[in-house]
Amino acid sequence: MSTNRQDELVREMHSLKLYLRNMKIIKFRISSIKACRSNGLPSNYSFFNNVEFCVLQIRKILELIAHSSLISDAEIYRQQLGKIEKMWNAKLILKDLERIHKDFYPQPVSLDPDDEVYERLVDKTEPFLTRDEFVKVYDKCGKMLHEFSPLEANETIENEFSVVWDSIDEWVEHIVQLLSQHIICLYNEHLFYIKLGDSDTEPTGRLMQKESAN
Repeated sequence: MSTNRQDELVREMHSLKLYLRNMKIIKFRISSIKACRSNGLPSNYSFFNNVEFCVLQIRKILELIAHSSLISDAEIYRQQLGKIEKMWNAKLILKDLERIHKDFYPQPVSLDPDDEVYERLVDKTEPFLTRDEFVKVYDKCGKMLHEFSPLEANETIENEFSVVWDSIDEWVEHIVQLLSQHIICLYNEHLFYIKLGDSDTEPTGRLMQKESAN
């Protein structure tokens, strides 16, 4: 194996390690949302605080998804975009990455039930957080993290919070379906195969050749 190829593998394995660290944080935030949905925050907090807590977790999860795509091919993106460490707006990160690498977004997969021997991966059929829904949820969460105008009617504000509260479970489920088992196509011939695992296990991942996943 050439020195350049060895260096590339070292970089990719380091990126995979960082990617899995982000997945671990995402799992923690999902657990926090589920706990809040089940038990709520301490009794001295209001319904509005519960909504804001969950919305903040979802917003940070979306940021982690965007940052994970960014670090998966950090060197490529750094060459094109400059100081990627300073990038924070998840919606703009997606737009920038898409210009460079159209297949950057996580692709949810599952094992082909008809091919247990070779563990062939197939596209997931359950609803998941698509690229378009990502942007819509990101914008909605951003809006909810700002104070409403005092000129808004209380009924309007309460209705907005109720609509978001009723949407949280679906958003979380779509995020889980996106990430529970997915691949990240790198800019070269490799990909990351990621499994979030159960609530009490660590996320796992491995570096694979793209053709070996099909």
